[in-house]
Amino acid sequence: MKTAPRKTNQQQEFIGIVSTEGIFLRTYPVSRKIYGFQSFDLIGNRIFELIHPDDRIEFRMLFNRNRFQLIHSNDPSKEFRIRQQDGSYKWFEVHAKPMLDKSNNVAYIVFTTKDIDKRIRTAQKIRQWKKDLVLNHGQLKDLSTYLSRRLNGPQPSVR
Repeated sequence: MKTAPRKTNQQQEFIGIVSTEGIFLRTYPVSRKIYGFQSFDLIGNRIFELIHPDDRIEFRMLFNRNRFQLIHSNDPSKEFRIRQQDGSYKWFEVHAKPMLDKSNNVAYIVFTTKDIDKRIRTAQKIRQWKKDLVLNHGQLKDLSTYLSRRLNGPQPSVR
């Protein structure tokens, strides 16, 4: 349980340890920088309270797969919105790994989160821009058709 937080590719990673009931057992001081919470603010609280309401069902599914050892090391990470201390939500990539006791039962779950908020928000903007371009293209085609008809002659269409 002495794994230290690390910084990779300019993205902060957070490591936390939760019980099989989802209670924070341990966090590291970097939680203040990533989430705005002090470690002592999280210890003893349920991890589910930090997950965006729209993401909680999927998060619980991930959590339960880990809790009952149904996850394999090659399973992909999941993306969730996690609440910040100020009440806002940011996107994080979450990896979880069950840790077994001597009887091969899950003793606790170690998870890491990586801040991917900027990447997700940029992708959302690009999708919106593409949608806007398609709409604008359609409007230009409509305008071209309209003007062509109004001018009583075939005009080159806008492509």
